Amino acid sequence: MTGRCLPACLAAVLILLIHSSAWGRDSVWQRAGSPVQSRLDRLLEETEALYAIARSARRAKSREGQRLLDMLRGRLSEAGARKADHPQLNEILARVEYQLYELNHDDRLLRLAAAGFARAASRASGTMARASAFNELAVCQARLGSATAELTSYDAALRHEPHAETRAILLANRAEGHMVRGDIRQAIRGYRVSLRGTPATARHRLSVTTLWGLAVALDRDGDLDQAFEQIRLARSYDPQDAQLQGPHWFFVPAHDVHWYAALGHWARARQSKLTADRRKHYRHALEAWDRYIAQAHRKDRWIGIATERRARCQREQQHAEQDPKSDR
Repeated sequence: MTGRCLPACLAAVLILLIHSSAWGRDSVWQRAGSPVQSRLDRLLEETEALYAIARSARRAKSREGQRLLDMLRGRLSEAGARKADHPQLNEILARVEYQLYELNHDDRLLRLAAAGFARAASRASGTMARASAFNELAVCQARLGSATAELTSYDAALRHEPHAETRAILLANRAEGHMVRGDIRQAIRGYRVSLRGTPATARHRLSVTTLWGLAVALDRDGDLDQAFEQIRLARSYDPQDAQLQGPHWFFVPAHDVHWYAALGHWARARQSKLTADRRKHYRHALEAWDRYIAQAHRKDRWIGIATERRARCQREQQHAEQDPKSDR
């Protein structure tokens, strides 16, 4: 297949301009009759392109991205975008603040972003715009540890979102919210509904992290063998687990990263044909279980299962060491 890719900055600008049309902006004649609305629309047009460039610079790990985002935030705040009756501006300011949160990990910025997305979601007129704002709001709520509010926002986004690929992502993210709350059966159902709804042409892009989430959920529900099967399927699309390390994936709570790592190394240990590889992956799996147990709160709902899994993994390691066959 041949084709041409748009430069990152230009592609982002076009996406934002297309996205802005989904908000149902007033006609040029309506704007002309409202000087305030016209001024806000001009501000939006100016800041959309700058925001796209800032994001592109940030992806390139350039300091220019931080500088542009800071400048945009100041400009939008001074212009009254935070409280303006203009959902597009509410959302773009929220996006800027969320991007800055990801750079600085300042929870105050995250709370401001959540408030901006909530305002945009409540005022947007187009269905796709509302779905987008509710989706972004849910991500903020997840990172703030508000799982119940997160689920409510995902439900709202799903009521408005028409596209199959985006719906599959929303369903998987909602399943993550159910797992955070401890509703493991609902999480398993959610992951499976997401997988069934993912278009075949998009499975290599969208199903990997969903399969990993399902693996962890199945393990926590007591089905370790099926958990390993989901990891095998995920690795048929992504052999090096690159998507779990991508910029758009994060763990809630943060120490969940060690559960994923433990299962991943354990699966590789079971599949390794060389003794040295088996030893290495069993060792890494046990180390990951130790990190999960050490970092989890003493009231963590999964710590008992983690402790049992560590013991089982260690028994397997010892059995493998005693196996008279060396390399298979």
